[in-house]
Amino acid sequence: MGNLRQSVQKYTKIEYNEKTGLYKGRCPFCLGETETLMVDTDQDLYVCYGCGEMGNREKFLQKKEGVKIPIPDSAIPEILPIYKKAQQYYAFILKQDGNPGHKYLEARGISDKAIERFGLGFAPYGHRLYDFLKKCGFSDDLIFATKLCRKSVDSDEVYDFFRNRVMFPIYDGHDNVIAFGGRILQAEKKKTEDGKKAAPKYINSADSPLFSKRKILYGYPYKVPEGVKRANAIVICEGYMDLIAMKRTGLNDCAAVLGTALTEDHAKRIATDYKTVFLALDSDEAGTNAMISSINILREFGLNVFIMKYNTEVHPAKDADELITKYGRDAFISVLKKQTKADFFLARHAGDIKRFTDLLVKLDREGFEPKRA
Repeated sequence: MGNLRQSVQKYTKIEYNEKTGLYKGRCPFCLGETETLMVDTDQDLYVCYGCGEMGNREKFLQKKEGVKIPIPDSAIPEILPIYKKAQQYYAFILKQDGNPGHKYLEARGISDKAIERFGLGFAPYGHRLYDFLKKCGFSDDLIFATKLCRKSVDSDEVYDFFRNRVMFPIYDGHDNVIAFGGRILQAEKKKTEDGKKAAPKYINSADSPLFSKRKILYGYPYKVPEGVKRANAIVICEGYMDLIAMKRTGLNDCAAVLGTALTEDHAKRIATDYKTVFLALDSDEAGTNAMISSINILREFGLNVFIMKYNTEVHPAKDADELITKYGRDAFISVLKKQTKADFFLARHAGDIKRFTDLLVKLDREGFEPKRA
């Protein structure tokens, strides 16, 4: 079936750059005029820095050709223990003396107690996870089915998909680890600024019958702690660190999107448990656009929507993590209490009266019936 480079070249021209070790070309998804697509054959990864589309060869084929290579349903009970063992392995590595991932988390204000609570870990270079899983008795077929370990497209060399990254396990509603997110270390990120091989700051496990970014919200409170009543409202933030920061304040009713816009599947899940949503996405342009889109989707499911305003004169911050780390829990609670109604937010950011009117007509049209959750 070929490799990632061959698959991409069927749809767009890409050329190899010896300096970066990457292939570069125009993105076949957003069809931009500039060369924003980067293809890394070593990591089986493509990224468009224009539209944000990214993934491995399987995802590329799924998006362009509808090809699906799923994990067989019959194998899921055998695969879940692999994710659990992988989480335990990553957590063990993080605890080793001098681990760079632990130093990074410590610098971000994450305590050992929080590391334990969220099951955080660290993925080292090489194929050490593969070696560990083999020693645990798992077969190659099952290990490769998880996509945590892979074979090079140009040889039979095995490598771990997550390397030199702080690891965030992602759980389902039954407390099973079903996927991971990985955050590259700053030291590795700086290498890309010197013209060497680029790498995304965050990557997630490949989509599977167990996991889909379009359906799963990180940290979603599927279960309510004993003796605690579920609130009527939930706070939706952007990313792992924001979610962890919020949970550390004592807020249980919060969750995070995983590198994608909020979807109808997310809204459907939220509407089963809550009546109101506080959107706490980043305060940059991308975050603003995401909030406008999210308001539309959430309202279609009959949810009330409010916006949390960061970057105020009193507590300037770009996101929840920075706000809480810099100014503490009280500052976060203050921002939460001073939320803005979605209509006011749309009016401020719609750009012109016509666009705002069109949005309101679409969102509040006469005879509107919310979708069933």
